Amino acid sequence: MKKVGFLVVLGFALLGLFGCVSDGGGILGPSSAPTGQWEVWTLKDSNGDGKGDSLDQVFPVEITIVDDVYQVVVYDTDFTAPVEDINAEFDFPDPEVTFHIYRVEGFPDYDLDMTGTLNDSSDNTEDYMFGEYDETVGNSSGQWIALRPNSKWYAEDPTSSTLKSGGDPLTQVKKVEAIEKFLSGRLGEEVQIEISENLKEKLE
Repeated sequence: MKKVGFLVVLGFALLGLFGCVSDGGGILGPSSAPTGQWEVWTLKDSNGDGKGDSLDQVFPVEITIVDDVYQVVVYDTDFTAPVEDINAEFDFPDPEVTFHIYRVEGFPDYDLDMTGTLNDSSDNTEDYMFGEYDETVGNSSGQWIALRPNSKWYAEDPTSSTLKSGGDPLTQVKKVEAIEKFLSGRLGEEVQIEISENLKEKLE
């Protein structure tokens, strides 16, 4: 009996060890794969064809792990100051990711429920999240993507990729082109998207 008990304890010890050193969210905590900074873009389905065709919102976020729970902070457009009136929650029940981003005080109000998947690469410039969302306040839906600020999908110069308040309009055009290229490759067909008036005001 003592030998059996020892083997059981040893088995749990090894399971805990491998859960700790792996990136898959073992028994010692959630996966670190989705942590760090992301730019989360929502693409509203304005034509009702199930495809996102209008860039509607962008949320620069940073995901951390605190007490084995994912925490999300939403930042302004250059990752310098948190935006206090936008709330965000994140979870990663691998392989699915879920975002809940909402604002109940301020303009515009919105409540986004987002589900998708995470592509985690050894080089985080190739990381992305992609999925679908429902927005309950405005009764809209569409697709969303999340890219790292230094994503290879952005400009050739990674240092110029981060959104800037009052930034170079050409940079924003490049971002739209990059997202079109990303979606075209992901969906296997040419994609053309527009920038919503709401997002234009935010980027100006």
